[in-house]
Amino acid sequence: MPDTVLIVFPTLWDAPQLAACRERWADTCDVAYAGPPDEERPWDFDVLGFIEEVAARGGRFAGVTSSSDYPGATVAAAIAAR
Repeated sequence: MPDTVLIVFPTLWDAPQLAACRERWADTCDVAYAGPPDEERPWDFDVLGFIEEVAARGGRFAGVTSSSDYPGATVAAAIAAR
């Protein structure tokens, strides 16, 4: 079973870009998305609550990342640390 990489706050280009190179990674990992898309996240989004929610779900990920620089990268690091 492939490892899963979690992508938080996906942007509009994440799915198309990953689909374009799927043959390079599909045998080694799966992709899961968490959180509202970057463009739909409200200004008052509860980031700390989101981190706790994802951490509480459990599960193990081979990696956590985001193509959203803020707050995606910081949130991905916080989830990975948990």
